[in-house]
Amino acid sequence: MPVQRGDGAVEAPTDAVLALTIAELGERPNRIGRLDESGEHGAYGSLDAVHCAEDVFPRRAADGTLPGFLRAALTALRPGGVLVAAVPVFREPRPVTAPPRVLRHDGGRELITSVWEWSADGGSYSIDVLRLRKSGGRWVLVDTATTVHRVLPAEQVRSLLAEAGFTRVRVSEPAATGHPVPLWLGVRP
Repeated sequence: MPVQRGDGAVEAPTDAVLALTIAELGERPNRIGRLDESGEHGAYGSLDAVHCAEDVFPRRAADGTLPGFLRAALTALRPGGVLVAAVPVFREPRPVTAPPRVLRHDGGRELITSVWEWSADGGSYSIDVLRLRKSGGRWVLVDTATTVHRVLPAEQVRSLLAEAGFTRVRVSEPAATGHPVPLWLGVRP
């Protein structure tokens, strides 16, 4: 089942996300979506499920927009629809970089990697994303972006989902789902 993102792109949800969605709905969803950066989808009350990638909760918690984003997700769902959100948990040692990804671009190659810097208290981190392109036999820095993320303890995630209006809130751990980070599920009443 493809995911229609707010920016028009289409992608497939992971098997774990789809399995949790089907387990809750009792059937394969017809409409599963992902909200765009503004929190808008344009599908008010019509989605069976909304999926949030693992950067959404930490990034929106850091900039203070997570409560509004969750209300928008609730509004986009039909009654009984589900939100499935990947929310990372960090243990020591904390990550300081992510594995680079190599992509093809206009006949050439691009490399995307990130460098993480943690706050002294470990409650937040910034991620510098670096995009390099091979040009003339050399790697050239094309673009950078920095985002700030906040670490969200499980009880805070549970509370935020409940405050937004989701019911039957629960978490499924990686050992049970095969997904690399815990998956949170909340149901629109």
